[in-house]
Amino acid sequence: PSPPLSVSVIQQNGSRVLVSWEPPKEANGKLEGYTINYRPQSKNVTPAQNVKVSASETSVIIDKDFKPHEVYEFWVKARNGKHESLSSVMVPLTFDGTSFVEKVTRIEVLNKTAKSVTLRWKPVTNADGYMVVPILPQTYPVLPTIKVQNATVITLDNMVPGTQYVIKVAAYVKNFFGQHETTIVSFGGVPLPALNVELKEKTDQYALLQWDEPKGLDTSKLVYGVYYGTSMDALFEAARINTTARSIKLAGLMPCQSYLVSVGIVGPIGPGPLGRNPLKLETAYNRTLPPKELTVDINETSQEMTIEWQHSCALDLTAYPAYIITVRELTLNKTSVVTVQPSSNKTMVHVFRQIPKGAAYEISVSTDIPNAQAVRMVAYSAPLPAPDQLQVWPERNGTYVVFWKAVKDFKDDGFTYEIIVHEGHGINNSVPPFLTIPAKEPPAFIQPDQLKSIADHGVFTVGVRLKTDQGLYSDIVETESFTKYSAWIMMEPSTATVSSAWKWIVPTVVAIVLVAVLVYFVQRHRRLQSSFSRFANSHYDTRTGATRIGCTLDDDEHEHQEVPRSFSDDEPLVIA
Repeated sequence: PSPPLSVSVIQQNGSRVLVSWEPPKEANGKLEGYTINYRPQSKNVTPAQNVKVSASETSVIIDKDFKPHEVYEFWVKARNGKHESLSSVMVPLTFDGTSFVEKVTRIEVLNKTAKSVTLRWKPVTNADGYMVVPILPQTYPVLPTIKVQNATVITLDNMVPGTQYVIKVAAYVKNFFGQHETTIVSFGGVPLPALNVELKEKTDQYALLQWDEPKGLDTSKLVYGVYYGTSMDALFEAARINTTARSIKLAGLMPCQSYLVSVGIVGPIGPGPLGRNPLKLETAYNRTLPPKELTVDINETSQEMTIEWQHSCALDLTAYPAYIITVRELTLNKTSVVTVQPSSNKTMVHVFRQIPKGAAYEISVSTDIPNAQAVRMVAYSAPLPAPDQLQVWPERNGTYVVFWKAVKDFKDDGFTYEIIVHEGHGINNSVPPFLTIPAKEPPAFIQPDQLKSIADHGVFTVGVRLKTDQGLYSDIVETESFTKYSAWIMMEPSTATVSSAWKWIVPTVVAIVLVAVLVYFVQRHRRLQSSFSRFANSHYDTRTGATRIGCTLDDDEHEHQEVPRSFSDDEPLVIA
């Protein structure tokens, strides 16, 4: 089932919390009950305590030792025959430390007359006010509660003679009430008589009621109250109609209901007691009324949809109606109509078989009477497996490539895929898609001309779903959104990239060439310098300081070379 709705939490006093909720929107079967969870709010998650109630209840009072000024979290889950729903919205409640209210003490009677009584009690510290509840004996109707503020004294008037009142007084702070104190006050005199009501006439539109004139009272001034309800509690709540006559046409009652009806004196003194045997009034059965307690349960394993309902009239009938079940599949817009024959069974049942996955059904049930009112609900079968791991990327030419993980192990029916395109952000299932592209397997392509009706800079969203041969669809579990650009804009980034690339490629090449030239000249300079050094060393004698021209011999060779003898002055120079 879907989660319960509208969860609210109200602290009633120092230990009681009222948790209420609304039933889930979709039961998807017969609802069995609710689980109410609660725990203190803290950084370290603590185990939750819970209370379970039946499906007919939509509120519960939790009475525990809640700590003042501490925050508690409350949430509710629904249960059907197979599953438990997700958690409802978590509702925090800061437990009010002022919820402890002292008990009222020492109620005393200050004054008492035949028709009134004045009471006083001891004040309660920090109380915002007091609630005074007068209670009459069992055969009398319920009296209203009186609120007292800025006082600890109250006078109760128009007290009924010949009765004993139980009066309860309790202090309250904000919405929290303390324990009450009780006092009993008796009044003498002759009690008001109880009246017996009779049914004189009944039609489909009204019931004529009549009662006897009370004895011993001035009937010219009497006011009668007509009490009715479908239970004893509702009967004694309050008079529904006041009249000075001794008969009334009671109209506007719900059809096919069993009412309890009684009459009592309400003025000028009252209220008087009601008759001990209230009149039982059954209203006419309207066969156009819708059935009650409609439930739908779809079993995934057996592929069956079980529809159950109860008769619109809970009374025993002599002839029960036939019913018409109308089932419409919302995706395919196909309708089936079945007539169920009359039966005295309290719960009516009909089963539909071969329910496929991914179907959504609107079910309505009514009697076979023309213009009969129908009760409706929507039920969903188990979902189809959905493609996931969606990846979409744009190409430079404006094409979008769509890829996803293919569905495996689905044998119930043949299937294909559909690429769904919606304008704007997200998928809006309430409107048809802007573009649908069938595909047997991934990948698929969205061509630029298929998006031409989307304005430039417009946003569109892409998703993928499975489609069976019957025409049913899976959910779209993943989407991607894009902003549309024209083709030349999409190409612009590559042109700009080339232009920007030349801006750094050319300087880089020039720098490399300059570095190469510099390295070349440095190496050449070093080689020349090295050659010169070798040349100089080979033509200079470091021992004699003489420069050798044209001599390439090594030092060792010079050591063995014979040095020419020098000429003396006395020897003749012969020139040939």
